[in-house]
Amino acid sequence: MKKVITAMAMAASLGFTAAAQADTLLDILLADGDMFDDNQNDFDIVTQAIATCSPDLVEGAGNAEAMLTAFLPTDKAFRILVEDVFDVAIKNEAELFGAIASAFGCPTIDTVLKYHVAPATLYAADVLTLESGDMVPNIAMLPLEVSFKGRKGKGQIRLVDNEPMLRNPIVVATDIMADNGVAHVIDRVLLPIAVVTE
Repeated sequence: MKKVITAMAMAASLGFTAAAQADTLLDILLADGDMFDDNQNDFDIVTQAIATCSPDLVEGAGNAEAMLTAFLPTDKAFRILVEDVFDVAIKNEAELFGAIASAFGCPTIDTVLKYHVAPATLYAADVLTLESGDMVPNIAMLPLEVSFKGRKGKGQIRLVDNEPMLRNPIVVATDIMADNGVAHVIDRVLLPIAVVTE
């Protein structure tokens, strides 16, 4: 994808009707209502991971007073992660979540999830004020860089994580608004640690 698409286009492609603004980031995660469906462009895996392994993130995402930014990987992003790391293709979302939970365990999953959350509201316009190599804050407090491919504002926003062997996530939708923050959609899972062994 050569450009960042709008939040409205993303909402349509995800199959949910977003109001002008969701009440909380938790509402964004739960918007489609069908856990483990056939839609690989929604957030069933990350929603289940948060519910299972990160009760404090459930509380934060549902807290109307919190001001957070969530970089949300789609279900397809998790499928690609499993294919890249384990060379196994799993299309069933319940089985995919089971494989991830079994392989990584909740402490690692919790760290990975917190790596996707910034403790401030960062709209796309805020990210575009950064330069390639600037750091993006996250509540895991681990290094995460922003990078731009193409002309800033017209090209891709990439997030550079700590797994050098896999492609870094691209922001594919921006500024999905909630009263307690904003979400951006990414096409890969951010990895705070290296998981690929040679």
